[in-house]
Amino acid sequence: MSSVIEKTVESSLTGFEEENSELVAETSPLIREALLESLAVLNGQGFCVYGQYPWDFWQSMALEHGVSEELATLGRSLMREADQHAWGEGLRSLCGWNDEGRRMIALALKSPKTAKQRWSWLMETDGQRVDPATCEWIGDESWKWPSLRRRWNKEACR
Repeated sequence: MSSVIEKTVESSLTGFEEENSELVAETSPLIREALLESLAVLNGQGFCVYGQYPWDFWQSMALEHGVSEELATLGRSLMREADQHAWGEGLRSLCGWNDEGRRMIALALKSPKTAKQRWSWLMETDGQRVDPATCEWIGDESWKWPSLRRRWNKEACR
């Protein structure tokens, strides 16, 4: 996990390709090492020392790269929720768990508005499992999600 990933990643949720290796290389070695260590502890024991969880170090990395405080805080919460609420592997990947959060930082830097909208959607729907308007459990009924997302987008634009 501590090796630099040298491949281009494309995601339908981010909507663009980005080279992630530059982000890791530019990150403070101390923050990156702390992130990797906290991931190992969390995976091995299931808990870390307060303030030393992977999402805490991700937030520090994001801020170091110039992500706004608001978006770094939202991204931190998203990464935490994906883990704490046991979101599926696909969503966990989008929330930084397979690439140390590099795609999240790249999206936040390239398109902060898109990042805020998508991350807010995932937070409000608990990883696309709950209708944000009614708090009704939707689960895997994916046919409902496009209409719920359209309604949410309209309300968010008001």
